Amino acid sequence: MRVAWAVVLVACAKHDKPAAPAAGSAAPAVAAVALHTKLVGCAPAELAPRGERPLFEAIDLPSTESAGFLGTGSDSAIAITGVDEVADAPDTPRVFTPLRPRIDVRSAGIDPRIVKRMFARQRGKLDACVKTGKATIEVAITVGADGKVTSVKTDNACIAAVVRATPSPMKEAFGASIALTYGGASAPAPVVPPHISDPKVWTPYAASEALAPNDIATAAATELETAIRAKLPKLDECIGDRTGSVRAMLFVAFDGGVITARVGGLGDHQVDACIASALIGLKVGAPPIVSEVACDLSRGDPAPWRVTADGGYGVKIEAHANGISRYGDLGAESSVLVVADPDASPTTISDAIEVAPVRNAVVVAVKADAGAPVFMGVGFDARTANRGDGEPIAIDLHGTPHACADGDAFATGTPSQLAAALAGRCKTDPCGTLAITLGGKVTARDLLFYAQAARDVGFSRILVGGRGCIQPASPGSGSGSGSDSTSSSGGSGGSAAGGSAPSIARPSSR
Repeated sequence: MRVAWAVVLVACAKHDKPAAPAAGSAAPAVAAVALHTKLVGCAPAELAPRGERPLFEAIDLPSTESAGFLGTGSDSAIAITGVDEVADAPDTPRVFTPLRPRIDVRSAGIDPRIVKRMFARQRGKLDACVKTGKATIEVAITVGADGKVTSVKTDNACIAAVVRATPSPMKEAFGASIALTYGGASAPAPVVPPHISDPKVWTPYAASEALAPNDIATAAATELETAIRAKLPKLDECIGDRTGSVRAMLFVAFDGGVITARVGGLGDHQVDACIASALIGLKVGAPPIVSEVACDLSRGDPAPWRVTADGGYGVKIEAHANGISRYGDLGAESSVLVVADPDASPTTISDAIEVAPVRNAVVVAVKADAGAPVFMGVGFDARTANRGDGEPIAIDLHGTPHACADGDAFATGTPSQLAAALAGRCKTDPCGTLAITLGGKVTARDLLFYAQAARDVGFSRILVGGRGCIQPASPGSGSGSGSDSTSSSGGSGGSAAGGSAPSIARPSSR
């Protein structure tokens, strides 16, 4: 038998390291990856966050570390000087109402709310100065440019000493005449709220309160996506070499034309204006009702929104570690930008927001190491009220951080654990605005991470401030133990979520 042999020769390549370039020769060029602007999507604009003011602010009491919760039963009542306890049914939360003093600022060279807040924080000390149950005490004060009280005129020497030791949160000179009325007061007369125009500055929420039904706005959003894709080359020119996320708030008129565009997210006024110019004039089918649509764009990796400091906000208020600074005049139609230093306390952020309770928009941001400030959420404005848009939820940072739903604390944990617990709760019970309370031993950088953790799990309507927990969590409740899974990433909100936090350190474990 003959056997045939077939021999196959295989050449094997030798896998040596590539030779280094000869001395003096150029290194091989690496092709740059071209970045282009992408349309993430368009959707009906959401109403701005709505919520209730903190309970202790609502009754003009200072927010203190001890006032985190209202307890039940005689052993857990909170002792606050100068307030009467209103008897309630056993096993229900106790309620506190002020004996006063009612604080009337009759004339001042500054926003009266600032003066009232100065006195409200000293309520316990002021009450201790009053020996009788009923009294009206006149106080005239002058404050210097450094925020210190320079003169006090009053018949009560004890109150004069308290006032002299009370610093103003504003670093500017002013005078004020105040009446402190003790011994109760009648209910205030109803106040007709002034008309507040829709904001013309950028926020990631609807400007108008009267939104088109969801089906109509969705139809407009779908058509706008097609129109915007045709404009992407122009938007590329507007954005240039910048990267990040953009949200354009587009107002569609009765004829189907985009008549206004509020654009923000990269923190650059020229980019905002260029994108707005490119989008105004786009046409869709004429909707039966005027619609507002939010369209998200990105170039490169998604990133937290940056706020354009010169984006048309009427007033800029800076919150520092030990006070606030204001730039611009507060008018009834002013929009406000609050920019907090990373180490600013909840107290100074609250002071900054409190200056602007009757404005049409209050945007809250945190300074970064480089670039424009990072968007955190919005504060109370003239339109902020609980409108029944779902179960009120909160992350309460007084003492141990808690997740709250409808006033009840039901979980503790890290930022990501609290956000996940709230997201789980909202799968069964429709939720409204997420409030992050201003209290506890946190800083603005910590608050930003709580906000970003909430956005990571889908919460887009975030109110900075608001009411937290009324009832503490039961023993043993919580989201479980373990390390915090929240990375230093935070979404820009909506469908453009994601990205890394810009040069702001993580909050410490609590």
